[in-house]
Amino acid sequence: MINSSNLLALAVQNNADWCSVVCESHGAASIWEPTVWHCSGQPPMFYPDIISLSPACDLQTIAGKIEDMERNISIKDAYDSLDLPSLGFNRLFRAHWLVAPPVTSGPLAFRFVSTDDELSRWQRAWNNGSDHNIFRTGLLKNPDVRFVAIYRQGELSSGAIINRTGPVAGITNFFCNAQDFGSSYLTCIAAARSVWPVSEVVTYEREQNLDDFKAIGMKELGALSVYLRRIATARRQSTGRNICPAR
Repeated sequence: MINSSNLLALAVQNNADWCSVVCESHGAASIWEPTVWHCSGQPPMFYPDIISLSPACDLQTIAGKIEDMERNISIKDAYDSLDLPSLGFNRLFRAHWLVAPPVTSGPLAFRFVSTDDELSRWQRAWNNGSDHNIFRTGLLKNPDVRFVAIYRQGELSSGAIINRTGPVAGITNFFCNAQDFGSSYLTCIAAARSVWPVSEVVTYEREQNLDDFKAIGMKELGALSVYLRRIATARRQSTGRNICPAR
């Protein structure tokens, strides 16, 4: 049994591990420090530049990472403890880390994506028909990553990505039809436990969706926030002038 403070730290580490894997698949190296992870180059769409890894991460540490960044910057404040608006950031959303109930079998049949074509179909279903190619085929070879695909009547209807960090697995990029939420998510939890001998399954979810997750037995571990600073904001702070962003 993992205590709640250690489980929260593992949930944060698991999410940072996943972000690192995705960024590196796009050629952007990861830099790991005791209290912060950051990406050495431009991260792919939807992925952060920086993640705090500990409550000990402070504004001085963050300021040192962003001072030379001439682009929009996103930060995942994994412990919801940083005054990032004082550095010109706006909060995009607040969310909560969650731990899953001890589900070992799901109500729906699933399989793991194993080919390039299956990954392309999965990615289009996840992104409502668009094909941004965020998830590269090399991820299929990573032993700590699986893409879960749930089919109904031959059509891909739900899915998620699961990744392992030591004794925990994380669920991310979950999608489903509204009517299949509970059964689909419980199936993804079971899928994680079917492939790895993990003690717990973790994730995070935005505040407005928490009731749905609690209804299937998910429990809160702690809060996080995701922030964005646009380059025009950063320049305006440093120059005192209002610079119109490019269109």
